[in-house]
Amino acid sequence: MQYGIRVGMLRTSFETAHEEAGKLGFDGVELEVGPKAAQEGSPLFDAAQRDALKKRMAACGVVTSCVCVGGFWQYGPASAEEALRDTGKDILRKTIEACAAIGTGYILTPLNNSGQAPEVATARWLEFLQELKADAEAHKVMVCLEPCARPGMGTDAEVKALVDRTGSPYVRAYFDVSNMHAAGTDPVTGLKALGSAYVGHIHMKDRKPNPPGSERPFSTVALGEGILDFPGIAAAIREIGYDGWLTLETPTGDDPKPSARKDLAFMKALF
Repeated sequence: MQYGIRVGMLRTSFETAHEEAGKLGFDGVELEVGPKAAQEGSPLFDAAQRDALKKRMAACGVVTSCVCVGGFWQYGPASAEEALRDTGKDILRKTIEACAAIGTGYILTPLNNSGQAPEVATARWLEFLQELKADAEAHKVMVCLEPCARPGMGTDAEVKALVDRTGSPYVRAYFDVSNMHAAGTDPVTGLKALGSAYVGHIHMKDRKPNPPGSERPFSTVALGEGILDFPGIAAAIREIGYDGWLTLETPTGDDPKPSARKDLAFMKALF
């Protein structure tokens, strides 16, 4: 198994993220292409900065495990405006090319409905993926769809159906154990239902109910401090034969370093 951490959890710069992750014991960093990439670009879209990143990765022995297209929350494939959808296509194409250039084989795309009805959102996502899958296949970069507990595209069955309809070995699921639980899928049964043929990447985080009257019903918490069955999740991961990336996405607390070390130790103890 390989262990990664989201770049935002490190609370450091693009230039120092991999070195910091290595000091904490991680194998990889999940970078992000955010919403500002449409207007301001991204370090990953710049050839010189990509070359510098490759040198830093080689020096510290920590790779880029995945790149999250966070810009899809603004320029999502299900957006009502065609111009926003077109911008999303451009961002994903550039991200695919960037990943191929730095040797990263995975992209996280948050599977959200952009406020559209489930059937509309699903149809637009399918059209989007059908158009972009050729780019992913040409560069051998896997587009992993992360369900985010949105109606019609949050459960294991829903993401499986979308992957099947796309019909590409370079489109799979990004299985977030907490998000799946939020959508009503038991992560243990969801992992077994999808299997390693569909699971391209896994996010590890926990959740617990908030007190009555809180603004949000649940909060994300450190691993083992919530309600998810991590021994069962680990057993399911082993059962399906998944041996890829487990990426940490938990709160950082006042100091991100001890929080990251603690959650990494929790993950490693499971395997």
